[in-house]
Amino acid sequence: MYAYSKLCETDEEYALFSKFFIQYREHFSKDFILEDALIHLISYLEYSSVIMSYNTKQQLIACAQYWIIGEDDINYEANGRTVYISSAIIIPYARSTRVFICGFRDLINHIAMHQPHIRNIRFSAQVDNQYLNTLYRKFAIFINTEEGAYGVENRYEVPLLQLQSFLNRLK
Repeated sequence: MYAYSKLCETDEEYALFSKFFIQYREHFSKDFILEDALIHLISYLEYSSVIMSYNTKQQLIACAQYWIIGEDDINYEANGRTVYISSAIIIPYARSTRVFICGFRDLINHIAMHQPHIRNIRFSAQVDNQYLNTLYRKFAIFINTEEGAYGVENRYEVPLLQLQSFLNRLK
């Protein structure tokens, strides 16, 4: 059962996230091999933030990685006004609507509190992931379909305050 989420801050927490990401990489992308996971971690950890979610037994059950971007792409831009959620993984035995909503809510509330200049949230789903695409269209605007780093992706965006209000109503 979901307990809480926290920002990854220490080397030990980043090591735990890295191990988690490598272990569950196929749940991020079904064709993700070890080399891809390592390159992803090396390429993005420098300027990304990570939120880790725990269960009541203090076990890591989910994590999400994000960074600030400019208006037109998903490349890091320190002064951008949009956050791009690049990856999110919930371990199979912990997957539930509650874990998804609570973890997503904690992530969005953290961004709103600590980065007040952010206006929009952007995220992607692989085009063949019908479940995520159906889910995301319930609360976000479809932007486009394009070749991403891990295959063809549908991109979505939603105003931060709108998403925060939606998720906080679902408590």
